[in-house]
Amino acid sequence: MPDHAMNRQVSQGIGFDKSYWKCLVGECLVYGAVDVPRVTITPQTVCALIDPSPHASLRACGIDAMPRPYGSLVLQALFGSRDLAFGTAFYRPDRAGWNDAADCARLLVYLQSIRTDNWRTEDLAALVELADPEERQEELLHAREWWPDFVELYQTAVEDGLMLVCEWD
Repeated sequence: MPDHAMNRQVSQGIGFDKSYWKCLVGECLVYGAVDVPRVTITPQTVCALIDPSPHASLRACGIDAMPRPYGSLVLQALFGSRDLAFGTAFYRPDRAGWNDAADCARLLVYLQSIRTDNWRTEDLAALVELADPEERQEELLHAREWWPDFVELYQTAVEDGLMLVCEWD
């Protein structure tokens, strides 16, 4: 652990300061994690491909506007089914959530049912940042390539009885 890590500073007697709390929890999550995989596809892409309904579409992918629990299973898989709370304090309620082992098992069944061969470039037309058809095609190919890794993340969590913390910027 680096000398400047908040965990080390706390263990060496740094006084309590509310502003340190999120940093300390973030470090505990990283240092205590079995793995820290990065999801390299945007939630907007996933929502457009899987659940483009008004409820789970681009508006819902601006997660701040929707309280948990989300009705859409894809949003639960991407952002967590519940807020990450420690007692009465919430860790980044607008940017972090989690799925317990039961959530992971439930969501894995859903994720395994998704057929990426049904995804079409036309499904991405609503994404203004992908105005060019070639960009949409590249994004579709990237999503299809990335999807098995995402499903495997949930598979591993289920097999090992782990929870998943979902944190985003």
